Amino acid sequence: MKFTFRDLIRRADHEAGGYARALQAARVRAAYQRSYFAPALFSLIPVATDLIDSMAVDVHWRLYYNDVWVARHTVEENATLLIHEVGHLLRDHEARKKAAGITDHRRWNTAGDCEINDDLHAEGLPLPGDPPLPAKYGLESGATAEAYYRQLPAPRASHANGPRESVWGSPRGEAPRISRTAGRAPTANGDSGSCRQTRTAREGHLVSTA
Repeated sequence: MKFTFRDLIRRADHEAGGYARALQAARVRAAYQRSYFAPALFSLIPVATDLIDSMAVDVHWRLYYNDVWVARHTVEENATLLIHEVGHLLRDHEARKKAAGITDHRRWNTAGDCEINDDLHAEGLPLPGDPPLPAKYGLESGATAEAYYRQLPAPRASHANGPRESVWGSPRGEAPRISRTAGRAPTANGDSGSCRQTRTAREGHLVSTA
């Protein structure tokens, strides 16, 4: 499916609910850069929160984002990170983690990041900060998350049950506390809703923490 820039702007005007202006611009930019990602990008359910450092997604297609972090980065950097986050969902990383019986969320998240970021890096897209890349760990590009997971170093025993510190951003491996009525999965007609986080209940786990 191919979109013109004008189509994306028009669609963004209709579906901007819940998005900060800077993130809305990044979403349009990301959809323009990867038009085949556009339906997925516009299905994300925005959740503004200060409980994470940058961006993250969960299995319900909620996009958690930190307003301050987004404001401090360029449209191109935010667009790249949106493409990255959607990549976790489209590559079905959560289901693959469960199918492989993986319980080390942090190492799996890094492996998934490597699987996605090597492609983005090869395309010359600006990845903010110090992103996980295969070369950073002495690994070859082009492998799967499962292969990277096996090759990445396991956490030391003394830290195995400690806080899940992020390799690339948020220190949390679980979804922020949000209202159970705040977000909902995208429906057939594209109605995805939007919400602002509250500290009332915990739902599910993050697929990624960037």
